[in-house]
Amino acid sequence: QRIKDKVRLKNLKISVRNYLENKSIKAMVNILYAKDDWAGIQNLINTYGFGPVKPNTIYFEFNSEKNHLSDLTKVIFQASQNDKNIMIFIDNNYNISEKENINVFWGGHKQNIGFMIAMAIMLQEEINGQDNHVMINSAVTEKEKKEIQMQYISTFIDEARIKATPNILLANKTPVFEKLKAESKKGKLNFLGLKAIEENESLE
Repeated sequence: QRIKDKVRLKNLKISVRNYLENKSIKAMVNILYAKDDWAGIQNLINTYGFGPVKPNTIYFEFNSEKNHLSDLTKVIFQASQNDKNIMIFIDNNYNISEKENINVFWGGHKQNIGFMIAMAIMLQEEINGQDNHVMINSAVTEKEKKEIQMQYISTFIDEARIKATPNILLANKTPVFEKLKAESKKGKLNFLGLKAIEENESLE
């Protein structure tokens, strides 16, 4: 049985490597046994790497129709504990066209904006024509704060030397999340940062 498992493991690794090469994706391939997908993700977060070279970003697709929120939370916590970025695609069938917006939703804190902006800019450059606008969206609950937030994000864009457009949403009559959800429908690709996990915070 052990020999069969080794042969199967080797063949699977070759199959994954060939698939990535055919897609022109440069990546190291490593396969580990795990009792289920979520345990496998956690194992990879903890162990995967080549000597001192270790990936700093974990990416996977999440099907929101399945009841895996508890497992997802554990993976996010594990990635945070290991100082890794994590990208969760809710739907990877976006097929963004040349003139659709790439939305970045930002609350104004600088802990996670750098990674989201970097990914948005890279995707913008990969799309032919480069007519896509990176929109940095932020919501305020008071009309008086709208101009202040606009100035804050405009200054950030100038200092970061990126091509992006600020967009301030007024959510004084609508819950903030509902406002962001409505705005997200104007673009097919949306980045939304996760709140940093606080010390001794419950996974629930």
